[in-house]
Amino acid sequence: MEVMKELNGYLEHNGLIYKIQSIEQLRDFMNGLGERAKEMTEQELASLCVNPNPGKYVDKEYSDSCGVRYYYDGTKLIKGRADLKEYKIADGTVAVCNYAFNLNGTMHNRKKIFCPNTLVAIGKWAFSTACVREIKWSPNLKYIGDSAFCGCAFLNAEQELHMPQVLAYICASAFEGCKKVTSVVFPDSIVKIDSHAFRNCESLKWVYIPDTIKEIGSGVFDGCTSLKEIKIPKGSHTKFEKLLPFSVDKFVEV
Repeated sequence: MEVMKELNGYLEHNGLIYKIQSIEQLRDFMNGLGERAKEMTEQELASLCVNPNPGKYVDKEYSDSCGVRYYYDGTKLIKGRADLKEYKIADGTVAVCNYAFNLNGTMHNRKKIFCPNTLVAIGKWAFSTACVREIKWSPNLKYIGDSAFCGCAFLNAEQELHMPQVLAYICASAFEGCKKVTSVVFPDSIVKIDSHAFRNCESLKWVYIPDTIKEIGSGVFDGCTSLKEIKIPKGSHTKFEKLLPFSVDKFVEV
């Protein structure tokens, strides 16, 4: 599968503006950060998901073997065949753009999505309301945008949802309405879980949150009627009383 190599956009890091014109330059930019890549801000990761030329049809595009059209570097997915049950996001893709699959019923019948190892960010509303049952995560995924999987009612049906091990940011309503997920384990890398991120996950029975978390938004577990336990590390009770003051009765130190 040949991926479009040309880009036309900018990235800002530590007050400097970098012009990015190819996927190779984007990789070099991120590789050049080295250990600092782990410290990319939420805003910097979100910026990767912005389509550089929204709403316009351009010559720099191609269709892959599944009939999905890509713009620029493969981050913008806009239209595909509804009969496919599985879909592999193109190798080399760094970010899935905002609203990428939330158009024209692209993900209506897709049951399984495979993410390449290069993927570090998923934009807002990217898979919203899709009939996705399973996600093969990228081990390098750091950011999941607002409502990215909102309304994915069949995601990980009756199974534990294991997050990628370097995930840092889960934005507002990211998994809202994922009614079949029964448990969630957040990785030690997690920094922020934003408001209503798991609201109305009706089958959710327990979650584990490490003490590396710095911020938890309001109503994260509102409407999770089956939630009985919020597992936290031993000795972290006082910290979590401040982060989740209305869920103290569910804390279990492990």
